[in-house]
Amino acid sequence: MKREHAGWLVLLLKNPVVALVAFIVIVILALVFSTMGVLLIGSQSQNNNQDGQYPVACQAGDLNEEIFESQFDNAGVFTGMADVFLSIGYKHQVDPVLLASIAFHETGRGTSKMVVERNNPGGLYNSSAGSFFVYSSLEEGIDAMASNLYRLYIGMGLLTIEQIGAKYAPIGVENDPNNLNIHWVPNVSKVVASFGGLSMNCEVMGLDGSMLHPIPNAVITSEFGTRVDPFTGSISTHKGVDFGCSVGQSIFAAMSGTVYDSRYSDSYGNVVILQHGDKYTLYAHMTQNSVDKGESVKAGQQVGTCGSTGNSTGPHLHFEIQLSPYGQRIDPLPYLQGGATLE
Repeated sequence: MKREHAGWLVLLLKNPVVALVAFIVIVILALVFSTMGVLLIGSQSQNNNQDGQYPVACQAGDLNEEIFESQFDNAGVFTGMADVFLSIGYKHQVDPVLLASIAFHETGRGTSKMVVERNNPGGLYNSSAGSFFVYSSLEEGIDAMASNLYRLYIGMGLLTIEQIGAKYAPIGVENDPNNLNIHWVPNVSKVVASFGGLSMNCEVMGLDGSMLHPIPNAVITSEFGTRVDPFTGSISTHKGVDFGCSVGQSIFAAMSGTVYDSRYSDSYGNVVILQHGDKYTLYAHMTQNSVDKGESVKAGQQVGTCGSTGNSTGPHLHFEIQLSPYGQRIDPLPYLQGGATLE
């Protein structure tokens, strides 16, 4: 033993109070570092799961039937019905994983009264009769659910869990006083992950993330989706993404296309809509428009300048992706190249 170490040992033996204090300090330091390690691990896990949500892979055509079928063990009335979900899903062009995951979520894994007594796994409601549909068989109910999913969601370009959830279980609506809909997306994502991930509709309407950013290095001031309306103070759906900008700053076309509309609108202010085949991009609240209706534009060409016209609280660009003119909107952020930061 080195002399300096022996000296410390003698000091502690002769002074029990000092030894006790040293022991307590060591214990406290050990607890602190242990807690920091747990927090660090928890933080890393949180990041890996996208802020607590379950990451959902999507690989077209790569459905793992072994994993898929294994989920139908001890699944209430759905037990052993993997083939039914597969055939009905493909029949209606709906990912069987998505179809089964929503059915599992909505019915408590095949155990709710809605599916046990009514054969209605999607909770489909007959508005004319004022009651929920009752189907003669479970297969008929699953078929109706898949048809509804394609007609009102997939066929309208709503392909991701987030897009479907925004319409299927909107946040802040009156018929959800306990705000349970906020759990729909993460819970369905969890079930999808247990099935091995999505296997269809991995790209939205041909958008592949190659769209140019309309304002390079812009700050996002308001995201797509549910928010508090800045004018009414009520819950509403924000149909696009807002990017901060300075008055007169150039705004560029995200894709090449044709000017479908260029005018002044009471709500959008100076607005330009570009048509890109079966898709449209909208640029609103501009000080002025730089292109005219019918004109061809190239990606990166200036379409206007930043402003605060129409219903606007300050200079910014309101940017949308539309599946039809002023029709269904989808979140633009997944399809824009980098250059935006969240405020």
